[in-house]
Amino acid sequence: MQLKEFQLNAVKKLFEAMETPTRDIILKSPTGSGKTIILTYFMHQYIQSFPKTVFVWLTPGKGSLKEQSKAKMDKYIHASQTKLLSDVMTGGFEENDNCFINWEKLTKRGNNALKDSERTNFLEHIQHALNDGLHFVIIVDESHQNNTIKADEIIQYFHTKKNYSLFRDAERHSKSGSY
Repeated sequence: MQLKEFQLNAVKKLFEAMETPTRDIILKSPTGSGKTIILTYFMHQYIQSFPKTVFVWLTPGKGSLKEQSKAKMDKYIHASQTKLLSDVMTGGFEENDNCFINWEKLTKRGNNALKDSERTNFLEHIQHALNDGLHFVIIVDESHQNNTIKADEIIQYFHTKKNYSLFRDAERHSKSGSY
């Protein structure tokens, strides 16, 4: 995959932002500019430099954003390890994973997609990964269109090392760095 100069610049700025104490990093770019490509390329490059990392890309419930984002990463980043929630539930989190998860499935009580026992199992998978020395980086997709208070609840489960989160198309975090 060949990124354009402005996309490579965005990846570079994301790396720089990861070194700052800023909790939230915002990637804002016009529709069609390749935000998903920028993020998947960044994820791949970051894991090359920091191999004990697990990326968790949280999407809202509408449509099939998790599958679309996973499919783009699979298409353009051939050596990536991608998973959906069902893969995490059966095998847990592993070093260098890129997990695409619908956060609403984790937060909605009474949601048949994830029963309370499965939610507990999910939390155990997170704890096991943390015990294995893995650290999480969270991406919240389409956060500008959703009330992500529930997504923020999910983020807390991961005990992110420096509490970094990447927000795609976000407009709700005024104190955050924007790239």
